[in-house]
Amino acid sequence: KVCCLWSEKKQMLLETNCEPYEGPSPNTVALIAHYIPRGEKGVQPVCREFENVREARKSFARMTEFRDRLKGKGMEGWNASQVFLLYRRWQGDIWVVDVLSRGGSQVEAIELSRWLGLRTRRVFEAGFRRWLAYLGGYFVRGLIYLLVLRHEPRLEPRGRWPNWSVKVANALVRITWPRLRLTINGFVNAVVLGVVNSAISKMPRRPIERITSLNLDVGAYPPVISYLTTSPTLGNKIQAIDLDLGINMPGEGVRLQIDVNLGGDEKPDVRGDLVRCQVGGTLRVKLGPLIHPLPCARELTFGFAAKPDLRLKTKFRLHEAVGLPVGISLEAIDRFVVRLVENAVESTLCWPRAIGIPIAAACLGPAYSKIITSTDGDHRIQTPRGVVKTEADIIGQLRVEVLRCTNLINNDISGLSDPYVVCKLGQREERTTTMNDTLDPVWETPRTFVFDVHEASQLCTLSVYDSEADTFGAFNDALLGRAHFCLQDLLINPVEKSTSKQHKVSGSGTSTLRNFSKQPPAELRLSLDTSVYDGKFASLQDTSVSGQDSAIFILAKFSPSPDAVKQNIDRPTGLIPLALAAVYVFCLGLLVDLLARDIFFLLADVLAHALVSIGLFFYARFSYCFLCWCFGLT
Repeated sequence: KVCCLWSEKKQMLLETNCEPYEGPSPNTVALIAHYIPRGEKGVQPVCREFENVREARKSFARMTEFRDRLKGKGMEGWNASQVFLLYRRWQGDIWVVDVLSRGGSQVEAIELSRWLGLRTRRVFEAGFRRWLAYLGGYFVRGLIYLLVLRHEPRLEPRGRWPNWSVKVANALVRITWPRLRLTINGFVNAVVLGVVNSAISKMPRRPIERITSLNLDVGAYPPVISYLTTSPTLGNKIQAIDLDLGINMPGEGVRLQIDVNLGGDEKPDVRGDLVRCQVGGTLRVKLGPLIHPLPCARELTFGFAAKPDLRLKTKFRLHEAVGLPVGISLEAIDRFVVRLVENAVESTLCWPRAIGIPIAAACLGPAYSKIITSTDGDHRIQTPRGVVKTEADIIGQLRVEVLRCTNLINNDISGLSDPYVVCKLGQREERTTTMNDTLDPVWETPRTFVFDVHEASQLCTLSVYDSEADTFGAFNDALLGRAHFCLQDLLINPVEKSTSKQHKVSGSGTSTLRNFSKQPPAELRLSLDTSVYDGKFASLQDTSVSGQDSAIFILAKFSPSPDAVKQNIDRPTGLIPLALAAVYVFCLGLLVDLLARDIFFLLADVLAHALVSIGLFFYARFSYCFLCWCFGLT
């Protein structure tokens, strides 16, 4: 196991290969874990076991006193451990943190506890805390249903949440960032390296052989949330809540080290360090499936709704006694690796691909953990430290037929372009046949491309290329134009739209799953964005290509899955938490009124009346929603 920590004092990554902890002996009732120095840049976690809790606490006090004494003499740092953890046995193989020293950072303490690998008691695992989790969970589920779940899922964009909710979200991110930091580091280091090397191996011509190591630390500064809104979706919102967060990470404190092998042997030849990293975009967060006890969601899943704005700048240097091959420069390696990392982020961290964290198991114990398999046929892949690489559920299928294109750019010197269309949704691509020597191709018998749809906001991309097969590889296929459309565009027939990413709804009706079930195939006319043209005459784009009115005509049909439609019609299951929340708040108000009236008369009276009023309001909303469901009203 590799222990990677960033030392703000020494400004370097501290790495060491440390043996995993084998576990305490049966007679051990307490143990102390801390770091000791190992070499010039390394640290080694160690553990001392005790058969008496009192002796362990005395030893813990002596260790922390010795650390404070060294700190007073100016000898602080990695020569004296900054983190001490004292664990005591609770029940069987379950342990609890008895004392946590205040020295060091929270990230170092979390890394040390993960090295131990002990089964610790969760916050709401047993006793009175479990009952508290259920009581609070019913109340929160009632609020969730009242504010979000009582509305049928649809594609209409919703307004942004108020500023106070953004401030609360930023506060929660700051509190949980130490754990999220280690989670993201572990996921990227375990998954992205394999994706990048797999992409390199498929390239016939490449400047590097492979990336031997990739170590990322996203830093101690959390990203800033700029807005918060309920994402448009057609998924099962009774089982999950979908949120869109606008995030911006300036990149301060982010560290990345990349070792590159140029071929010939297995040793790294070039090392790259991160100079600048800025990330911005829309992060989609899914809380679900919903459960009754706190934290009211079994899993937290997050990924970018679209390709993020990732700005990386690295600086590579050669190892000693290593020369570059002829025709390859460090700048070329820099651009190549940065482009690979950007593509890997898009393929692993953009919906429907996402990262899942089992928050219910972390708060309520293993009884609420899901069974996660690692087979290739499953959507879920186990990754280190409890992180799950997951894929969103399928809500339906999109069928696309490319009919024709008009007024395409002529990319051939002699003759006309040889166009073909690449249709892409998610990570899957389909290609039409090539039509030779035409600027207005028509596919008489078009192929039907079938794509699995995971999110209603996914964009289907249509790219028109000019085939250069007749040049025997002298030129690459030129991109003539590109267009996008989403599911919302299929409810209007016919549709004429531009390539703008701002999709507006026109006409009457709402875009729900039931409307899609009744909707016939829609013929769409999409204007092609010709500014992306990169062919032979790209330098003349301002004069001859600018203003080119190119268009593509398609026939598209979205068929929602029967399970998705049924889940959105069968909505009374969400009324149960609302009714229980009403009873819970009403009874709590009466209890406060009876017990605290003699001590705090005015305060107790106001609080009791407020709780009783909220309970009655919940009950009224429950009755209204239940009657609407009985009579088939939305």
